[in-house]
Amino acid sequence: MSLQYAILGLLDSFGTMSGYDIKQRFTESVNNIWEADLSQIYRTLDRLESNELVNSIPDPSSSRGRKIYTITEQGIADLREWVQQDLILETVRNPALLQIFFARHTPPERFRQQILDYRQKFTEIGTHYEQIESMLTELIECGWEDGFYQHLTLLLGKKYVQMTIEWCDEVLEQFEKHITGDEDNG
Repeated sequence: MSLQYAILGLLDSFGTMSGYDIKQRFTESVNNIWEADLSQIYRTLDRLESNELVNSIPDPSSSRGRKIYTITEQGIADLREWVQQDLILETVRNPALLQIFFARHTPPERFRQQILDYRQKFTEIGTHYEQIESMLTELIECGWEDGFYQHLTLLLGKKYVQMTIEWCDEVLEQFEKHITGDEDNG
């Protein structure tokens, strides 16, 4: 359900785009908080068009049947109604935590490396978020209103990254105590 609103929001924020352009914008922005592949985007665009939330016209510059999509007034109304609803509590589905939950089946060296690799991935995400924050700051200073709200989502992303890195450090510390039998002395 949220994918349709992500697409409507992108069309509302950035204007008329092809499905491929929407995917590009998605990758540059919304993908940090919601993932979708190109086929999901096209299926959703078809559904949005059949519900009269977007319109499409053939792209005159394309010979391959490419369409250009525009949000309709009804699409804008639906988007506005949706964003004003109570915030939806997320459902936790974290494959990494499920692996850790059953990690007694993992050799200690492998477990340690898994946590170090996970920490490194979040360090890289943190660096990426810093780049996004720099870009958003410039856009906000230029008066782009959407940038302010997008920055608010980035704040949670940055805190989540920092918390996860700290959690990895704590996991490694507790794991070392566990495998050395030094749990009671910490």
